[in-house]
Amino acid sequence: MFDKLLLATGSYPRTLSNTPGVDLEGIHTLRQKADADRIIADIDEGTQVTIVGASFIGMEVAASLGQRGAQITAIEVADVPFEAVLGKDVGRYLQQLHEENGVEFRLNTSVRHFIGEDGRVAGVGLTDGSLLKTDMVVIGIGVTPATDYLSGADIAVYGADQSVLVNNDLQTSVPDIYAAGDIARYPIVGGGTQRIEHWRVAQQQGFIAARNMLDRDDDINQHVPFFWTTEWGTHLRYVGYASHWDEIIYRGDVEKGDFIAFYLSKNRLQAAAGIGRDAEMAALNVIMKHRLPLTSDDMRDPDYDLIALARSS
Repeated sequence: MFDKLLLATGSYPRTLSNTPGVDLEGIHTLRQKADADRIIADIDEGTQVTIVGASFIGMEVAASLGQRGAQITAIEVADVPFEAVLGKDVGRYLQQLHEENGVEFRLNTSVRHFIGEDGRVAGVGLTDGSLLKTDMVVIGIGVTPATDYLSGADIAVYGADQSVLVNNDLQTSVPDIYAAGDIARYPIVGGGTQRIEHWRVAQQQGFIAARNMLDRDDDINQHVPFFWTTEWGTHLRYVGYASHWDEIIYRGDVEKGDFIAFYLSKNRLQAAAGIGRDAEMAALNVIMKHRLPLTSDDMRDPDYDLIALARSS
């Protein structure tokens, strides 16, 4: 009998629960394979699909359904898709990539209400006063940690999103209980905490938690988050994690889709995103893991060899 427990209950997709018409048929969220099956079964060639949210889930859905012949309109409250996670320059590149493949964007606006015909969604009213005709809607506006079952328990949670607070071992406030994945909020070097929503990060955290549950010491800050997105055949890699930054340094040409973007806070590298630079992105994973010396001048220098630095570790 094991005497330790791992919580890894994932998350729920956020919905527009207070929006009139949100319960109409044809309005979907995406979390499970069954959700994907329902969405695919709901489209044909030329189906008009409205995507609510223009970040990773929304834009991956846009590319997938667009390649199946759907006509896509994406709604986003920000000025630029991906602005909050990748910055405006990278966001504009990805927006252009989608537009070149037929996706239309409605930016700086959000959903006011859904309009139905015979119980099924047929239109989307926006806060800018416009109205979109649609055959189907996919809401992709993030997730909420699935921790409702912990209400009243002694396990400490973070007030803003009810994620589970853990230490560097992924151990909760109850010593024999650990948490990993979307629900886990852990301390980071330099202060503060963070929580990352990506299956690859959840997998990585599962390994770390398991080692610590077996008394084989591991520390989450000895591992670097690494994830990616693929849209219209273009692969963007992301290493580290930056919930905010005060500077972005670019190597290469963002407009040509051949670049690395370095995200810095207080002159310290927090994360990097890249397209067409897979070997260098892998090197940055090693550099960040081993905290190798990499200055902002090095990042700005297109001839500075990131791969050689990684090999020196």
